[in-house]
Amino acid sequence: MTAITYFFTDNGKKLTVVSDRQVTYSGELREKDKFFKKGRFYIFCAGSEDVYNQVVYEIKHNRKNIKKLADFINKKCNEIINNSRRTLGINDDYCSFIIVDTKTLKVLIVNRGSINEPPDFGIIGVGENYTQEIYEKFSILAPTGFQLRKIKWNNQLYEKIIDSYHTLAFKDSTIGHPALFKLDIFVFQKNNVKHKRLRFKYNLKTSDSFMED
Repeated sequence: MTAITYFFTDNGKKLTVVSDRQVTYSGELREKDKFFKKGRFYIFCAGSEDVYNQVVYEIKHNRKNIKKLADFINKKCNEIINNSRRTLGINDDYCSFIIVDTKTLKVLIVNRGSINEPPDFGIIGVGENYTQEIYEKFSILAPTGFQLRKIKWNNQLYEKIIDSYHTLAFKDSTIGHPALFKLDIFVFQKNNVKHKRLRFKYNLKTSDSFMED
């Protein structure tokens, strides 16, 4: 299953999104489908492969409005899920999406039938229940009285990402542990995105020991 973490830094001018790569059961998203690019948008997804495939099939490359794209994804998800529940009796078939507009850095979350602007920190997928606990790992880096989004990006965040997925994997074995599965990390700014893969190797205190280009 999938846990995708996101958070803002640099006064909201940078957005970091991290995805694990574990695939636990058939019917779940394959690792290559947990994120993809459509035109100016990056879309991250956690949930059912059946729902995902039908939604993504109809997303057009030339969509330029994030709200309309989110509305389409949400409407399509609801149609697929309601149909599955009606005809197959499936009650836990869903997908959550993070949509990032790389031109404006506008972000929308499609989750369980609703569309929302993201908080400063969040998780979609199976790790969602541990959001507060994982947030506290990152908020330690923020000066007293300041929000996480106030801090500037620094290499300590790599260690917090690794530590977070170490914790999540022990909370739920369907979340990929960084000792076994690489983590994909995206750092977005307006009109710019950097993509790296992280992996646990030797020393949590040294980011160079687990960072790859």
